[in-house]
Amino acid sequence: MTMNIYQAIILDHYKYPRNKGLLSDPDVSYTLHNSSCGDSVTVTAHVKGTVVTAIMAQAQGCVLSQASASILTERAVNNTIDTILEFTLTDLYPDGSVQLGPVRARCALLTLSALQHALIEYKKGQ
Repeated sequence: MTMNIYQAIILDHYKYPRNKGLLSDPDVSYTLHNSSCGDSVTVTAHVKGTVVTAIMAQAQGCVLSQASASILTERAVNNTIDTILEFTLTDLYPDGSVQLGPVRARCALLTLSALQHALIEYKKGQ
C-alpha cells in the first residue's frame, strides 16, 4: 500500500474510531502516558482462556495515537495473549508503508504498549 492509503486509513480511524471507550468489568486495564507529547491511553480487555475476546481503548492526544488505538483494537481482538505480546509497529501498519521516527513511533505504539503491559500483568496473576 502506498503512504496515501495509510494516511487515509489513519484519518478514517481518527475521525471514526472503532472500539472507543472502556469495557465494563474488564479482565485487564492499563493506563499509559507519553511524557514527551502528552498523549495518554487507557485500554481495557476481556480475556477468555488465552484469547483477548474484546478490547476498547480511550485515547487522548494526537491524531496518530488516537488512530493507532482504534487500529490496534481491531487487530488485537481474537488473538492470543502471546501473539499480542509479539505485536510491533508492523502489525499496526503492515508492509512498512508508514515510516515513523522515534517520537512518532511512541505515539503510534502507546496503546499497544499499554495492552502489552496489561497482558503481562494478567499472565503473572494466572
